[in-house]
Amino acid sequence: MQQNTSGIGVRRFVERVAGRPVKTRRANHWQRQCLIYLKGQLLPGARKSMEPMVRRVDDSDYQAMQQFITDSPWDPKELMNNTIEVMIEDASSPEGIISIDDTSFLKQGKQSVGVENQYCGLLGKITGCQVATSAFYVIPSDIRNRDAITWPLGMELYLSKSWIANKVRRRKTGIPHETVFNEKWVLALELLDNACKLKVPHCAVNADAGYGHISRFRLGLRERHEPYVLGVRPSQISVSPARIKILSPKDFPPSGGRPRVRCRLPLNVKSLNAIEIAKRIPTNKWKDIHWTEEDKTLHGFYTMRKVRIIKQGRVPTDEICWLLLEKRDNDELKAYYCWGFKEPSLELFAKISRNRYHIEKGYREMKDELGIDHFEGRSWNGWHHHVVLTQMAYAYLALERSKAETDGNKKPLPTIPEVRREVVKELALKMFNDIFGVNITAEYDKGTKRFIDFIARMA
Repeated sequence: MQQNTSGIGVRRFVERVAGRPVKTRRANHWQRQCLIYLKGQLLPGARKSMEPMVRRVDDSDYQAMQQFITDSPWDPKELMNNTIEVMIEDASSPEGIISIDDTSFLKQGKQSVGVENQYCGLLGKITGCQVATSAFYVIPSDIRNRDAITWPLGMELYLSKSWIANKVRRRKTGIPHETVFNEKWVLALELLDNACKLKVPHCAVNADAGYGHISRFRLGLRERHEPYVLGVRPSQISVSPARIKILSPKDFPPSGGRPRVRCRLPLNVKSLNAIEIAKRIPTNKWKDIHWTEEDKTLHGFYTMRKVRIIKQGRVPTDEICWLLLEKRDNDELKAYYCWGFKEPSLELFAKISRNRYHIEKGYREMKDELGIDHFEGRSWNGWHHHVVLTQMAYAYLALERSKAETDGNKKPLPTIPEVRREVVKELALKMFNDIFGVNITAEYDKGTKRFIDFIARMA
């Protein structure tokens, strides 16, 4: 991973991203509003919706911000791609992983784009919310898991068939005419295709069971020659050992007038789920692998078997992959389908599977630190503008984090919240200098409480 030694500042980052070709006639005004919005998200405040952000950012205007987010015609996908290109230059690696998942945004009422009663992962139940499919870029760390560098690759709002079919709701929220219904796994493949088009370096894709169980999603990855480690529910899979010979139609005659099937398992072989396979594996065939997560040292027992995916209990498919099994001390069993690796190994599969944790952490940090779920508008345009700017702000924090000094890897990288606090300090010191013409950086660094309290109040 390429790294510099010092931060570039929020303004410089915006200039790098927004200074690339953006289809708007008022480029300078656009960049200024973009900078104001990012500052509003980075500075302290319980709410990151427009009104509170205008109050905390000097020289900002609510009407201008609302027009910039809700009505301005700038293309959010273009800004997202510009952000990705900047991050590729400074924070990417051939060992990167593209992590796929979806997240939900709680919403009251039914007027906001995409809102309806659907499964909300945040609460674990069906309730009124928006759901978006997203991709994150993860560069694993060999030192400690918390030191992984992560940044967003895009987010697509999921619209149900009822939303797509409702012309009135589409018109009120400004959904583009060309928008059609796409399942979440299709949106995930579109995000992956965009990352590949931009040449994001990576070695694998990972996702949870919500995507791992979808055969068409797995097929889409194989057609794109994308190696993957996908979670599956241990009790809900059906596989047989890959070495088992499959019977072809010539090996058995049709019976009872039923149509001849393409192939099937031998009569003395039945398909198994992951729980049944795990029970048959001797204890000495599991490997104990340790890693760190936050400040905790964790471990799991891993093993893998090459398997063939079976449909309907008896019908073999052409899909052959590695089945990775993981057991924890509480006897919880996890399972993953792994495919496409030139040199498959237990350690590699385990490493890729556990780094899916970072996309969930990224969602939490974008909500807690930047207010990605605080948007109060209802329109398609506004939602996408807000979400892309939030991802841009997170990418900036991730870039600053990747450049932090770690004293030769003896100490961990700062967390995203710690990086944001440092950015707030720099913004506050600059505001103090601009207003009073006095540089108090030295006094601040001494830890003088009165300066810290003063700047905290001012910010």
